[in-house]
Amino acid sequence: MGVLCLAGCASTAQGTRPDGQDPAAPTAAASPSPPAYLMGQPANADNGQVTATVFAYQPLATQSAPNGGSWGGADVQVCVQHSAIFDVSISRDPWVLLTKEGHTVTATLTDDPGFPQPVYPADHRRVHPGDCVRGWVVFAVPAGEHAAAVQYAPSGTQPINWGVR
Repeated sequence: MGVLCLAGCASTAQGTRPDGQDPAAPTAAASPSPPAYLMGQPANADNGQVTATVFAYQPLATQSAPNGGSWGGADVQVCVQHSAIFDVSISRDPWVLLTKEGHTVTATLTDDPGFPQPVYPADHRRVHPGDCVRGWVVFAVPAGEHAAAVQYAPSGTQPINWGVR
């Protein structure tokens, strides 16, 4: 059977995005955000094929991020439901940070030994029904901006938010 790509299937080169945008550049927030889940609360995603969870978000005390910003990290997990028919392709692409200032920050493709470990996969990885992948996703938070929510937003599905305190 083929691989069903539910969490963003376009392959990308290190440091680039399929849409040609700079991965470190914030973008304006899209439509109103859906209700937020609490940290550690799992949420059904990808039409019920996976369960996504954000366990924590924290500022990171590493070197400065691009353009005078700072780094922030989210401890995230995606589990493929036992009832899924196909493997699911996961990557950092669907994970974004929403700022209180109204911007969306994409996950960095940069890996640094100073970032929390284990890292969440940057490149697409097949996950079998019943399996989970957990790791840290890191964001380059622009200078003067503050985290409001971590969002799991696979292409073509309803985004899910976990509020940051």
